[in-house]
Order: sequence, then C-alpha cells, then structure tokens
Amino acid sequence: MTNEKGNNTNDMQHDIEIVSDMIAVARRQLTKGKAIDLAALECEVDALCQAIHSNPPKNSRDVRQTLTTVVNDLGALEHELNDQHRQLEQNLAERTRKLAMEAYSDPAEKGDT
Repeated sequence: MTNEKGNNTNDMQHDIEIVSDMIAVARRQLTKGKAIDLAALECEVDALCQAIHSNPPKNSRDVRQTLTTVVNDLGALEHELNDQHRQLEQNLAERTRKLAMEAYSDPAEKGDT
C-alpha cells in the first residue's frame, strides 16, 4: 500500500487496483473450485481503508467510483463464497447419508444389485 506517499489520487487508484486484482484472482480461483486464502486480501483492504481514512485522496469523486466497483466485487465474492459453502455442506450431507446407509444396509442386499 502507498499510504505513506501522501495525498495522491493516482497512488490511491493504484492501491485500489491492487485490491481489485486480488478480488478478481480470488473469484477466478473459486470458479475453478480451488480453495482461496483471503488473509492477504483482508490485509490489503484494511491498509487501503486506513490510507483513505488518514489521507483522503485529492480527487475523491474518481476514487469513490473505483471504490464502489471494488465494494460490488467484494459483494459478488461473498455471494460466490456463500454458494460454494452451501454446495460443500450439501455434498458433505449427501456423502454422510450415503455412508450411513451403506454401513447399516443388509450385506445380502449388496450382492443382489
């Protein structure tokens, strides 16, 4: 983050682009079914928020528009993570039921199929 560089809208926009790129990478990884680590994204978002709070950009209108896009992208990532979580829960519940049914089924019935 460039929060120590001063009150420069270009620096702020660059920092926002970094966060936006991190969100895009996380969303792509999620789409591929891969696990994602949000710790680095969380740190970057926190640093960006602190930088904006302590050193507001000179041209807040441009930054506000870019930040709105980032907030929307974070909302989409949240939605996708929630969907993945629900799907994983459903898969786990289905697998658990299947294993329980197999464990308690009559062994003679297994040979009949």
